[in-house]
Amino acid sequence: MTTNSAESQATRREHAADVQKALPTHNWSSANHKTTDVTQHLFVVARSTARAAVNLYLSDDHEEVLWAANAVGIALETALKLTLAVVDPVLIADPKSKPGTNLLLAGALNLKFTNKEVKSIGASDAGHLVRQLHKGVASFSQCEVVFDVRNSATHMGIVDTAELEAAVTAMVSVIQGLLEHIGKTADEFWGELASEVVPRIVNEQTTKIQRGIDAKKLRARRYFDRLCADVPKAQLELLLSALEARTEEEVDGEESVREECPVCHRAGVLRRYIEEPSSNYRWYTEPQDPGTGERYAYPDEFECFVCRLELDYDEVGEIEEFEQEAELEPSAEFEDARAEWEQEQEREREREEKREEIREAERARERERDDLEADAFAKDF
Repeated sequence: MTTNSAESQATRREHAADVQKALPTHNWSSANHKTTDVTQHLFVVARSTARAAVNLYLSDDHEEVLWAANAVGIALETALKLTLAVVDPVLIADPKSKPGTNLLLAGALNLKFTNKEVKSIGASDAGHLVRQLHKGVASFSQCEVVFDVRNSATHMGIVDTAELEAAVTAMVSVIQGLLEHIGKTADEFWGELASEVVPRIVNEQTTKIQRGIDAKKLRARRYFDRLCADVPKAQLELLLSALEARTEEEVDGEESVREECPVCHRAGVLRRYIEEPSSNYRWYTEPQDPGTGERYAYPDEFECFVCRLELDYDEVGEIEEFEQEAELEPSAEFEDARAEWEQEQEREREREEKREEIREAERARERERDDLEADAFAKDF
């Protein structure tokens, strides 16, 4: 980079900073803090609710457990949105929101909007965007564990202690992976919990999942070895192919795909969850923007019919050989809806052309009347 270009970039940054300072600012406030920086607001909320969730989830008091279940969801959602906001606060604006939301998120004052009117993207969409920005963090399965527990507590006041423990563990693990992207240390985020409690939670969960995977792999390896030893070599490949053929019966190319088994290396079935961001369906509220129809698939379960290895959703995320996120083509339903949208747009263009023809005919009649009146006026003089 040349000296002149570096100086030019520095000048532009200084100018942008001056413009930002000149804008009237908006206050983001919570119960115990006020700030004009939305990223600082999200950091404070994520930090306080994450600490509360860790401190409360082992309580014997039902109300405290209920608050922990709510806090764990708030902590993760705000941490995900914070990760996006440090890149650009406008990333967390709901695509269907009014322009005032973008102004507030950018830090400018908009007298027509208040905090409660700010429309941001949902928790799942925030997780999806974070995964697009930073590969390998905020896995779909971990986020869903947290938000399922939060939703049960928020909507029905139901909390399962085992599920809450899994949610707290997942929340801690995800946030630990986000810290470097939000520019904070574990001590800054977790405080006194950082030195012992948080590492213990993460390590215990990782160890527990890995122990489960290792045990299942060992059982599958023993079964496969016995199978290979008991069947004559001349017939073994026929048997393995016949067992493997069951995979083909289940594979549909989207929710179920062929994946090599990490134990016997034959084809197994990887069952996936399909995520369709709500922004795909914007044409209902934004007729000029039908969306892209983007869809993503995340591993949910794995089954091998040859060695009988079965892995659950929290285990498949630990298998490096499995694709953890796959982009899919738009669904047939989306394409049908888009085709209808395009037809309606074409019909609207035709209607507009007819309306314009009517307007032009009316303008022509008005010009003709004006000309006649002008001629009559001229004759009078």
